Amino acid sequence: MKKVIEPTVDATLDTYQTDLINALNWYNREKDKKEGKLFLLSYIGSRFPEKKNLDIDSNLKTTYCWLARLISNNNILSEKHQLDLNNYIDSFAKKVTEVVAVVEERRTVREYTEDKISEYIGSIEGELDDVIVNNREYNLLNDLKAKTVPAAYCNAVTTWISNKLAEYREVEKSMDDDIKEGYKNFPKRKLNFVLKMLTQWETDINLYFQIKKANRKPRKKKIVPASVQVKNLNFKSEDKDFNLKSVNPTEIVGASQVWIFNTKYKRLSVYRTDSTIGLQVKGSTLQNYDPEMCEQRTVRKPLDVLKKVLAGGKIQLRKIISELTTKEIPVNGRINDECIIVRAIK
Repeated sequence: MKKVIEPTVDATLDTYQTDLINALNWYNREKDKKEGKLFLLSYIGSRFPEKKNLDIDSNLKTTYCWLARLISNNNILSEKHQLDLNNYIDSFAKKVTEVVAVVEERRTVREYTEDKISEYIGSIEGELDDVIVNNREYNLLNDLKAKTVPAAYCNAVTTWISNKLAEYREVEKSMDDDIKEGYKNFPKRKLNFVLKMLTQWETDINLYFQIKKANRKPRKKKIVPASVQVKNLNFKSEDKDFNLKSVNPTEIVGASQVWIFNTKYKRLSVYRTDSTIGLQVKGSTLQNYDPEMCEQRTVRKPLDVLKKVLAGGKIQLRKIISELTTKEIPVNGRINDECIIVRAIK
């Protein structure tokens, strides 16, 4: 019986990338998934005996089985591919049956996020290897949605895809002899397929980011208490000439309309809003009013008009300023120490 000679690879050689692709192709052709599982279990048992009881059936990927076999056969893999294999083994959800308590140093949120981003990029890097070896398409957008990848990961994933695209485009255009030699067994058809796939991935990650951005819940605006809003409000508490006293300024906050009388210029103004949160105050300025609904005019007979403002219902209040014969003046929301807060209506 003819002895089967398995392929060899050596990361120290310039032909490593091509040799690895050829080796993975050989295993895909000559071995099946069942044998691949045995290769991976043998590798885990010899290198990581504490993890020998991992459940690997749920996410078995033959590319990593072949990498494990190559290492078991004393081949030299690059640090990156060794790390990818070890990360893949660590990714299995079911851990060893014996729980070992490990005291870990507390990591910052940023460090944790960076680790999770690296883990995800490692997973799609493994998928790219499968794409190259098996000439199969891989839908990155579906993967992103299925794993509900956070929007915060998108920038790093986009950078990784861009770098990969640049790398393979360099291979496509380069006249360098070393690059040509390293990729001599990488046919143009396969190169075009990989470039097309990475370009689609670039579109997928950008689309996914836009989807996440559009679906992001708006941050709930913090409601500032009325007492805090009006603490710096500059107003006139009382005017004896017009026999007027300001209402409590906290009544402005949440009101649908507020009447202000400037005792110096004898100007009467009303600020209105149809907003559900009503009028608001910032410093000495009214906020959230609708300029189209507001009115301001000079009053020739203040005592008579102010009496109507204090006694009138909502219907009567609508006509008080519009019936004045003086010129209309635009409002600016500012209140000063000459202004009496005549009335606030919720």
